[in-house]
Amino acid sequence: MGRRAQGARQGALLCTPSLSLCLSLSLSRARHATPALLCSPLPCSPCCTIKSLGLGDDVAQLCAEPKIVDEINKQVKAVCKSKLVGFETPKKIGLVADPWSVENDLLTAAMKLKRIPIVARHKDELDVLYS
Repeated sequence: MGRRAQGARQGALLCTPSLSLCLSLSLSRARHATPALLCSPLPCSPCCTIKSLGLGDDVAQLCAEPKIVDEINKQVKAVCKSKLVGFETPKKIGLVADPWSVENDLLTAAMKLKRIPIVARHKDELDVLYS
C-alpha cells in the first residue's frame, strides 16, 4: 500500500472522536490485513459509556476491554465508510494504553509519529493483529 493510502487512512481515523493518535500499518507479511494501532485517551473519551461498564480508570484495563474495542471499532468503520475505499479501512484495531509522546521518543518535536519506534514498542500487539 502506498504512502498516500496510509496518509489518507490515518487522516480518516483521526476523525474518530475517541482517538488522539493513530498509526495505520500495512506490512508485507499480511497484505489482506490492514491493522491500526490507536492511542486513545479513554478515561475522558465520550465514545462509550465507560462508567456503565463498571470499569475503573485503569487505561490498560479499558484498552483490553472487548466492549470498548468493539465500540471504537464501530466508530472507526463508520468514519472510514464515508472517507475511504473498502480496502483502506482497518480490518483490526488495537488500543494501546501508554501515550505516544516526545518524552518517550514515539513522537518528533513537531508531533509527528515515529513509525519505527512505535512498531518496535508494540510488536506483540501487532503480532496479534496480524494473526
